[in-house]
Amino acid sequence: CFTHVDNYCHGLIIAERALKKNSPALGKFYITTDGRTHPNDEQYLIFWKELDKAVVGMGFTSLWDKTHLATWFLTPLAYVCRGLEIVLRTTIKLNPF
Repeated sequence: CFTHVDNYCHGLIIAERALKKNSPALGKFYITTDGRTHPNDEQYLIFWKELDKAVVGMGFTSLWDKTHLATWFLTPLAYVCRGLEIVLRTTIKLNPF
């Protein structure tokens, strides 16, 4: 779910006012939004699908059209790169993080 900064800040202000010892508001989960803001009835969006719409709208290649490599391949390779970073005292973009 996407939210605007002003909604988030308003939620923090309201939460701050409710933070008192033994308050019933403590330990609860809250969502700050404008209410019904999504085009579908479920009121949620898949982030990567929405991001792909923005990427394609800007004229770039769709995220789904790019090459995908398996994690069983990338994870060991990332650790090899990390070892090379230590030995060569440099930075490589692929890392285990």
